[in-house]
Order: sequence, then structure tokens, then C-alpha cells
Amino acid sequence: MRTGPVSSIKVRDTDSLTTNVMEPEYYISHSFEYHATRYLYNDVDAAVTPFAYSFLDQYQTNDTYVSNEFTDKLSVGRAVFNHPVKVNKKIDSSSLSRNALFYEFFLKYSYISAFQNAAQLTDQEYYDNTSLGFELSKYQKTGYSLYGEYFVEGYNRGDYLAKALFYVPFIKPFLPKFNIELKAQQAAPAYTDQLFYGNHFLWGNDFQKTRTAEASAYFSDSLGLKIGASFITASNLIYYDTLATPHQYTGNVSFANAFLSKQINVGRHLHFLNNINFQKPLESGYYVRVPEWLIRTSYFYDHYLFKRAVFLQGGFDFSYSSAYYGYGYMPEISKFYIQDKITIGNYQVWDLWLAAKIKRLNAFLKFEHLNQGLSGNWYFLVPHYPMTPTVLRFGIRWSFFN
Repeated sequence: MRTGPVSSIKVRDTDSLTTNVMEPEYYISHSFEYHATRYLYNDVDAAVTPFAYSFLDQYQTNDTYVSNEFTDKLSVGRAVFNHPVKVNKKIDSSSLSRNALFYEFFLKYSYISAFQNAAQLTDQEYYDNTSLGFELSKYQKTGYSLYGEYFVEGYNRGDYLAKALFYVPFIKPFLPKFNIELKAQQAAPAYTDQLFYGNHFLWGNDFQKTRTAEASAYFSDSLGLKIGASFITASNLIYYDTLATPHQYTGNVSFANAFLSKQINVGRHLHFLNNINFQKPLESGYYVRVPEWLIRTSYFYDHYLFKRAVFLQGGFDFSYSSAYYGYGYMPEISKFYIQDKITIGNYQVWDLWLAAKIKRLNAFLKFEHLNQGLSGNWYFLVPHYPMTPTVLRFGIRWSFFN
């Protein structure tokens, strides 16, 4: 439900659709979400599987985990728009968000049911959560965005999530904006970290809450530049050891990340989008498995055809990560675990693609992993799970509305 005077501001997008903007705008909203999760692990010959133990049935495995979550959210808020900027006698819609103040308060309630079954062992749990929170944002030359949520009741009682973004003008021609992002979170262990019933895995734990903190500082501009660094630390981290069994490390785990992204335009039609990340564990790196180098680039050409009736793009993407001991994956518990036997990475992936937009119709054609086998055959996302081989994908999206 929305209320407030409707101004005469009209916003036109690229498809010449016209919308009204309310200035100011108060609103009350209610949302309902439902999430269902189901894991089923079957093995008809448990005696020949690579697992060390079969606790419940020596001949077959049939593990089941099912959860259902219902979430209600009630929000009240306000959005205050300053007068937008006119460009070529039209309203620049992007200026609406750059000249606005938003704030919102919300109450959220969740009800969760979780069921586990493995042979003769069964567990059924019901629990709920209630949280209060707010969002506050101001978008101008100097701006900020704040978010906070605190769980006052339920399984996650005492948990919190706080995020903040601040930005200020800097050296306009070269590095026009300086940004600082902060994040702090306390979270209870997942239900299956505490209790799990399976034919090959059984545990009951009493883990403490995990705390994480993250800080990022970077320069940015409107042309795709982003250069900076981030630092992440965690305490009471829950990890899965080489036997895929959960443990909690009571010390601190931390790593740093330096990043650079930049879109380079050559003329009006040729574009080079580059993303480079260098990340390094600083403390207790055994528990954090990430590649040191992660590179993603996209080189593409775009152009309007037939008196701007068709917008065409085409190019190729490239991705690479340096070699590292990535996490293994255990399908029976749907968890990633530490392993030190198989390295992954040190492999290039090339994709070739073409995309077109004709009014409200969008279409794409993409050859993924075009270089399969040309750079070796050791292409794994995680050990024993290879990347998608060379494949042709295509799709369309057509919007129908008045």
C-alpha cells in the first residue's frame, strides 16, 4: 500500500515507457516467502562405496533431509525524491536514485520445519525466528547506505547483521569516488552442522555462534573502474575436515583481497571489461581455500542496426584461476570439505557469445568452454567434478505488458 502526493515527474526509459514517480512516497508493504529444501541420497550397494563406515545399514543407503521455511515480512518506509536532472529535455531516470533519501523499518517472522531420516533414525524439528531491522540510504554526491537486522527470538536469537556503505567525492578526473563498505555478522550454526543422521555420517554437536567482519575500501567511477582492497576475519569458524566431519576452530581466520576492475572503451562500439583479484590468507589459511589469482575478462563489440531498431552485441569471455587445493564435495551431506590431495585451477576457459535486443525481445547464443581439450583436460570446479564441456546455449526473453 502506498500513499503520498503524485508529482508530475515523468520518467522515460529506453523503450519509451512512461511512469509516475511519487514525491514524497510513504508505503506499507507485506511479503510472504516459502522455501523448500530436499536432499535425498540413495546407494543400493553400500558395501562397495568408498566410505569408511556404514553405521546403520551395511547393504544400502537411503538418507533424507527435508526443510520448509515460511517467512512473513511487514515493512513501513518512505522515499523522498529530489527534483531529477533533465538531459536532452528528458528526465534522466538514473538521477532519481542519485538524488533520493530512503528509509524503511521491518518486522520479519520465519517458521521452519526440518526432518531427517536414515534407516531407523528419525528427527523432526520445529523452530521459528523473529527479527527487527531497518534500511537507511541517502544518494547524493556524498552518500551512505545502512542496513541492520537483529534476531530477538527463536533459534537465531542474538544473531545480527549490520552493513554500511559510505562514499565521498575524490579526484574527479581520475578517481571521482572513494567508497568504504563495512559488514559485521553473528550467526548460529546451521541445523545440519549441529545434528545429522546418515548411514555414513552421524554427529551431534554444540557449536557456538560464528562471528565475521569485513571491511572494504575502493575507488570507483561511472565508467566501470573499481580498484581497492578488502579484509575479512572470522572467529568460531565451522569447517569440515578431510573426512567431511564438522569441527569448529575457536581461533581467528582472516584473508585479504585486492581487486581491480575496469571497462575500457575504444571508440563507441568496442569494449574491454577486465576483473583481476589477488587474495591471500593471512591467518590460519588452512581453513580458507581460495586461488591466489582470479581473472575474468570480457571483450565485446556492440552496435545499433536498422535505424536503431536492433541492438547487437558479440564477443568472448575469458576466465582463469591459479592452482590451489580446492574444497572437496561430499554429496551425502551436501557440504564442501578440506582436502590436500588434488589441485584444481591453472586452467583457462573461453566462451564465445552473441546477443541481440529487438524492442522488448532479447535473444542470446553462447558457445561455452570453447577451448575444451586445447589447454589440457584437467578442468575441474571441485575435485572429481569437471566443468561443463563445450556446449551451445541459446535463449530468448520476450516481455508483454501495456
